[in-house]
Amino acid sequence: MLAAPGSTKQAGLAYGLAAYQRRRDPGGKTDEGRPSSVIFGGVPEPLSRTFLIPHVAPTIIPATDPGVVSVLKRGAVFLLTDQPGDSVPNSEGLGLYLGDTRMLSCLVLLVNGERPSVLRPDPGGGATGTIALTNPDPSPDPRRHPRQERTLAARSIGLVRERWLVAGLHERLALANYTDHAKSPTIDLLLDADMADIFEVGHGGPGVP
Repeated sequence: MLAAPGSTKQAGLAYGLAAYQRRRDPGGKTDEGRPSSVIFGGVPEPLSRTFLIPHVAPTIIPATDPGVVSVLKRGAVFLLTDQPGDSVPNSEGLGLYLGDTRMLSCLVLLVNGERPSVLRPDPGGGATGTIALTNPDPSPDPRRHPRQERTLAARSIGLVRERWLVAGLHERLALANYTDHAKSPTIDLLLDADMADIFEVGHGGPGVP
């Protein structure tokens, strides 16, 4: 929960090589089943939980449309994302590459089930990057996200994604509440890995159309 007004919260993530999805745990339990919470703005908050799921190899989509791609690079590690900072499985060949292998083929941040809107993209080109985002308009279809918070108007929440490449990919997500009331947005991070060779994807090399 984000207290109001102008409250912020930061969460740090380090991405390994296993394929998994990070989802919110309504029960506030750790993987060992113990209740776990933090205090933010005086309000106890359930922590997220990481679920290991059976992995079905995703279809490798050839990179036929480079589009507008942001690139972070350090040594043999490359991160290719779109402007919101996501690696969406599509024809742009996005993902996290180590040498000639794509270690992450999907890296998508969702706020109440929707992708955030970009306020300030990162130009890329280095080993670190920062992207400013905000929550979009809620879906007009209540069946799509029946449990999302109906009162979360567009641009109520500010998000900053900071990522850096040091012995892998690390990301810190900071949230700020710009409303007059406490908010409890649902934050999802979707990850997947196809372990594709860059020539299967269609790149001459990471970051090269």
